[in-house]
Amino acid sequence: MQNNEIIRQLIDKKIVTISTDKDFVYASGMHSPIYTDLRQTISFPKLRQA
Repeated sequence: MQNNEIIRQLIDKKIVTISTDKDFVYASGMHSPIYTDLRQTISFPKLRQA
């Protein structure tokens, strides 16, 4: 699987979310326009192996 395809699948499956208007606030208090929920990759073995 190529990098572009991996990125597209991560975004399509909402494993990676990018916000252009409001930052996400992590439990640590850090702010970021990118949120990742890698727990969801357990449901997608091919994506996890990529």
